[in-house]
Amino acid sequence: MTASPIASLVAEARIETRSPWPRAVVGAESWKAASRQLADGVLVLLGLWGDGHTVNMALLSEAPVDIAILTLDCPDRSFPWVG
Repeated sequence: MTASPIASLVAEARIETRSPWPRAVVGAESWKAASRQLADGVLVLLGLWGDGHTVNMALLSEAPVDIAILTLDCPDRSFPWVG
């Protein structure tokens, strides 16, 4: 079975157990990689929202089906472009 594109993004991330989907705290490079995969149509953006000094991106991989939330710390209240 092939691993989902999301699995490669969160491979080295700190995973927080959240229901119903895992939340991975990632760095800027993983955030940018996710954005490139969104632009290429590999992933689907389910949601994008801020929460204090973090930004969150809910992602869907359709083949194989996988859902996860990426969280990026943004102490300067800015984050890399998504899309």
